[in-house]
Parts: sequence; structure tokens; C-alpha cells
Amino acid sequence: MKNKIQEAASALGSIKSDKKTASSRENGKKGGRPKKTEMLLRYSIHPREGSDGWLVLDPRDGAPLIDEIFDKKSTALQWVRENNGKPVYED
Repeated sequence: MKNKIQEAASALGSIKSDKKTASSRENGKKGGRPKKTEMLLRYSIHPREGSDGWLVLDPRDGAPLIDEIFDKKSTALQWVRENNGKPVYED
């Protein structure tokens, strides 16, 4: 049953129509299909125990992603943004 549905959908998708042509043309005016981008890395920003510094950690295993200790949370966030990351907040 599913094979027949897939075959029918495939056949319909390959049919050219004025409506599909117009839709593609409008999409092209807006820049076309979006480019594939790398997945954003996710980071955790935590205060460093025993000091005033902030660490950027990998949330999967809690390991530091870089050897740098930031003096302010905003500086750590800036590093994350510059490195194509999406910060994750965990308190």
C-alpha cells in the first residue's frame, strides 16, 4: 500500500504545471532555496568554581571547550556568538 502511495506522490511531484512554475519563480525572487548551513554548536556557560571566572563547556559531557577562562559572562557569550554557537544557559 505504501509503495503505491509513494509511487503516486512521486509521479505527481514530477508533473510540471503553471502553478508550480509560478511558485518556483516567486521563490527565486526571494533568493531561492536556503543554503545549507552548518549546525549551530551548543555551549553551556558556567561560573568557575572557586573563582570569579566563567567557563564555556560542552553540555554533552561538561568538559571545557576551550582553555580560556572569561572574566565576565558577557565576554563568554561574545566568544560563543563569534564561534557560531548558540548559548545554552544552565544555572
